[in-house]
Amino acid sequence: MPVVIHEVIAEVEGTPVPEQAPAAESVPLGPDERDLMENLALLEERRARLAVD
Repeated sequence: MPVVIHEVIAEVEGTPVPEQAPAAESVPLGPDERDLMENLALLEERRARLAVD
């Protein structure tokens, strides 16, 4: 589990950890975000193919 800065600060200060927003995966993506994610996936696939060649 990744360390989150505000959790570390809260632990050091002895204060309660503030509530967190839901993880990005649980937030529905709009059309622009879906397009960006698809483009990113395509670029990553292309980069992987070029690395093999």
